[in-house]
Amino acid sequence: MIKSIILSNTRCFQQKKIVFEHPQTYMFGDNGVGKTTILEAVHMIATTKSHRTNQDKDIIQDGKPFSKITLETNENTFVMVITDKGKRVWLNGVEKRKLSQFIGHLNVVLFAPEDIELIKGTPTYRRQFLDIAMTQIDPEYLDTLTRYKKILKQRNALLKKIKINEDDTFLNILSEQLLIEAKIMIEKRTELIRILHDVIQPIAQQFQLEFVTLEYNKDSTLEQLKQHLLTKQTVDIMQQATSRGPHKDDFTVYFQQKKASNYASQGQQRLLALSLKLALFQQLKQASKKELVLLLDDVLSELDETHQQQLLTYEFQNYPLIMNSTHDHVRHNMHLMHLKKEL
Repeated sequence: MIKSIILSNTRCFQQKKIVFEHPQTYMFGDNGVGKTTILEAVHMIATTKSHRTNQDKDIIQDGKPFSKITLETNENTFVMVITDKGKRVWLNGVEKRKLSQFIGHLNVVLFAPEDIELIKGTPTYRRQFLDIAMTQIDPEYLDTLTRYKKILKQRNALLKKIKINEDDTFLNILSEQLLIEAKIMIEKRTELIRILHDVIQPIAQQFQLEFVTLEYNKDSTLEQLKQHLLTKQTVDIMQQATSRGPHKDDFTVYFQQKKASNYASQGQQRLLALSLKLALFQQLKQASKKELVLLLDDVLSELDETHQQQLLTYEFQNYPLIMNSTHDHVRHNMHLMHLKKEL
């Protein structure tokens, strides 16, 4: 479990230490007291990414040169320092030059109000979910993803310069390199969706959601992608971009055999997204022996009273859990932490 977290120059906190005395903590307080920032910091330590911004420097308190997050668990001490030039990380006092060596020692699954986008949002949001999940299940996946994005960027830059009927030798080299990484990504994402498909239904049933299924929508099979990259260069040259590949993949959540994005109500969509995150949590628990924490960010605010009660009575089976809300609901077996605005 998480024992403590220290935030320095991190959003609204100039210096704040929070000690967690119980495996399950319920934080409550008014808006603006930093509840979400605490969960964001935990998520940053686990995945090196914020769930609120794609710009790391947004974490840094205005006017300060850096932000520092120190998190201690039963097994490890993690440190992350963020500047406008990037971030550096240490595990148990040893700096890790590769983020893949830092990720995976603490696994988290975070559910936030914006995760309804997993059901009704863009494919980009769902791909990001898959990629963050995979980096925790298999930290080496991050290296694969990083290489894929780098090669894709190089290939797209070349496609903007090259003309049809020009020498495409270098383009083909990049295509071959892209295929190597694409194969790994497609296989691992496909397997993850298969597992989550098997796990999500019994979880969703606890929220009175029946017949929930997942489908991975591959842009191309590996053979189709190979055929496209190596024989349809003209198409990509004309579009000046790599038009096929796992960077175009998506997945669909079905509810009662219909697309949940079109058929489910707003409250049902929110609980479907939560069920998906809980399914991932269960898979991480089985796949990894590393420390694991469930984070629920303001999960009650967007639910009606009926759905709130369904969530509050959900059995989290004593999973390590940090939950926050503006409501002061009392859950049994959870430590209540009242946060107040910093003076």
